[in-house]
Amino acid sequence: MDISMEAVIEKSGTPVSLPHVYLEMNRLIDLPDSTLADIAKVAEEDLGLTARILKIVNSPYYGFPSTIDSISRAVAILGTKDLRDLVLTTTTLDIFTKMKFKHDHIQEILRHSLFCAVNARLLAIELHQPQTECFFVAGLMHDIGRLILLQALPESSHMAISEARTTGQDLDSIEQDIFGFTHSDIGNRLAELWHLPENVKEVIAFHHNPGRSRHFPLQTAVVHLADNRANLIDKKSSLVSNPPPVKQEALNVTSLSLERIDELLKTAPDHFKEVNQLFMNSDVAA
Repeated sequence: MDISMEAVIEKSGTPVSLPHVYLEMNRLIDLPDSTLADIAKVAEEDLGLTARILKIVNSPYYGFPSTIDSISRAVAILGTKDLRDLVLTTTTLDIFTKMKFKHDHIQEILRHSLFCAVNARLLAIELHQPQTECFFVAGLMHDIGRLILLQALPESSHMAISEARTTGQDLDSIEQDIFGFTHSDIGNRLAELWHLPENVKEVIAFHHNPGRSRHFPLQTAVVHLADNRANLIDKKSSLVSNPPPVKQEALNVTSLSLERIDELLKTAPDHFKEVNQLFMNSDVAA
C-alpha cells in the first residue's frame, strides 16, 4: 500500500498536536529554572482539566491520606512528571473517546490499552518504582498506532487483525506486508508529532521487542509483560487468539517470573473496573 504514516495520521482525524496545556507543562518541566508554581499555573488555565485531575487524585485508586484540593497541592504530592503523565492520560483518553469510531475493534483496543496500563502500574509498584504514572501512561499509549490504523484504514486493518486471529501469524509482520509499516511505527511517529516524553516513544516503538530498548529497558519490559498478560486475562479486549510468548529479556530485566507476574495481576480486573469508571466515565471499556 503506497501511503505515508503522516497521511494515515491525517486520514484518521487524530490531531497532530496535543492541547497547549500539556505542551506548555512539558516544556516547563524540562526547564531547570521553572518552579512548581509555574507548572501549576499552566494546568489551572484549563478548568475542566483541573476538575478531572483533582477527581482522579482524590479517588480511592490513588489512596492519598488527605484531600488534594488544588493543582498546586497535586504537583507538590505527585511531583511534576507524574502530574504531567496524568495530564497526558486524561488528554489522550479525551481525544479518542470523543472521536467517531469507524470500527468496533477500536472499542476493544481502548479497553486493552487501559487494561495494559493497569497491569503496568501494578508491576511497577512491585518493582518499587518511585514514579508509577510513567508506566501507566506508557501502557495506555503502547497500541495507539492500532487505533490510528483502524480509524484511517478500517477495511485493511480489519483484514490484518482477522488474518492474525485465524492464522496465528504475528500481526506486525502482516501489517508490514499490507501497509509497509507497523502499528508500532505509526504510533512512534504520532508520539514524535505530539512531543511525548522519550520513555513513552521508546515503549511504543519496542513494546513487542523489548530487547531493542536502549534507554528505557525496564519500562519497555514492564509494558511488554503487561501487554501480554492483558491479552490472556481480558479476552474481551484481545485482538489476538494466541498471544506470542513473552520475551525472555523482559523477564530478565524485571527479575520477575511468569508465576509471580500472574500472582501479582490477580487483582487487575478489579483495578481495571475502578480505573475505567475513573478515567472513562462511560461504558467504552465496561
